[in-house]
Formats: sequence, structure tokens, C-alpha cells
Amino acid sequence: MSLQRKSLLFDRRSRLTWQQTFRSQGIKLYEGVSRELLARGYLLTTCCSTTKGIAKTNRELLASEMYLGKPQVEFYEFCDRNNLRYGILSDLYGLHMDTERFPLYDIGPQQLPDTVLWRRGEMIRDVCDRLGYKGIIFQLCSPVRARTYLVMALASRLPVVYIIPLKLID
Repeated sequence: MSLQRKSLLFDRRSRLTWQQTFRSQGIKLYEGVSRELLARGYLLTTCCSTTKGIAKTNRELLASEMYLGKPQVEFYEFCDRNNLRYGILSDLYGLHMDTERFPLYDIGPQQLPDTVLWRRGEMIRDVCDRLGYKGIIFQLCSPVRARTYLVMALASRLPVVYIIPLKLID
């Protein structure tokens, strides 16, 4: 597979919608978090954020302490309300699970070449294999901002589902 961020770009001249572009890469689209996919072992995820936790801490942080953007906070609240495990697709760690602690970092997706995104995908796969997850549900309100993280998710070689909005469905 030679997927790159540019293959998930939305070219107005091509007349493809973002939905058609995602589907062409094998990403399934759902209108919410499918209980059935969760029961089949899919992991609910979102992306990391540039808004990070305590800047000068030496302690390791949970994902909910590290990634503090508004979409991430809403994601944590949704997961807490629904008693769901989750992971954050991380520019550095690949997959930062909800109960794991890692040191703070300052790397953005624009700094990562596609080869590094592929390595992050391998890291995601390693964690999912270790924890028994069979696929990835990725949630982010902006399909345009989702591109980098979808490349990482697809590089895991696990099935990928993209969802909008953040709600439970049967």
C-alpha cells in the first residue's frame, strides 16, 4: 500500500466528495459510534491536539491530561458518559491508550513525513494486537483535519471506520 496524505486530499476539480475519497481508500463511513463494531473489538479513537497539558511537568500524563483541545475534551466526556475505552492517535506515540501515561511532547502532524506516519501505523497495530482490538473507529469533526490521522490508521492495516457525529448508534 502506498497511501500518502495527498491521496486523501479533496480536489474540487476531481468532483469527488470527501466521502468518496475516503471510501476509495477503504475507509467505511458511519453516522456515529456503532455498538456492533465496539462489540466486534473495534477501538474508538480521535487525534491528538496541539493544545497540550502542563508545559513544564516531568511526570507522565494520561491522554486526557495531555491532549486538551476542545474536540478531545468533548471526546473524553462522551467516552466517560458511555463507559468506553479509547485511544488517541498520537504524532509521537502512535496510539496513546486512555490508561497509559507518557511524557509530554511537542510535535505536530505537519512535521511528520509520510514514512513516519507509516511507522506510527505500525505502532498502532502493535498496541491493538497486544490489547485484542480488531479495527479502528476514528472520530473527528473535520474530515480535512482527519487526513494525517487516517493515513496513520490505514497504515496499521486494520479496518478503519470514520464517524461523524460523536453519538452511539445500533
